[in-house]
Amino acid sequence: MLRAYIAALRAAPPQALPPRRTVRRVTGWLTRRPATPSEDERAALKDVLARCPERDTAAEHVQGVALLVSSPAKLA
Repeated sequence: MLRAYIAALRAAPPQALPPRRTVRRVTGWLTRRPATPSEDERAALKDVLARCPERDTAAEHVQGVALLVSSPAKLA
């Protein structure tokens, strides 16, 4: 019984893991102007942020600082 179970596990193809995103790449996505990333990059960033609420909160803070630095007149 155990042998049949293990044989079934070995016969199953391994599940494909999502591509790993480097810290450098994700940081680049967060710090670029919003119009610069491609649709694929936007979708990948959305996926990365959806997996971790803390990362999503950090992204909101980064975007707020970017808005402050790029156009302080809008906030006044």
